[in-house]
Amino acid sequence: MQNISEILDFSISALLFMYLLSLIGKSSSYSKTYWFWGVVFILGSKANSVLESLIFSNQFNVFEHTFFLVACILFFLSILKKEL
Repeated sequence: MQNISEILDFSISALLFMYLLSLIGKSSSYSKTYWFWGVVFILGSKANSVLESLIFSNQFNVFEHTFFLVACILFFLSILKKEL
């Protein structure tokens, strides 16, 4: 069963990610930072949350939480390196 709040959450996150990309522009230095990849992994976590309700619920649940863990680690590294 699909959860509408997860789909809406993913949609808003995807729109915010596209806005972030438009702010960054064509600068390639941002794509090499930990915080940028943390945001990418958060978006991947949201996508896995939506897929979890469609197919292979156990596997996508593990992927969702693993992506979120990796994103948290990347944000932590970003804070340590003072990228923000």
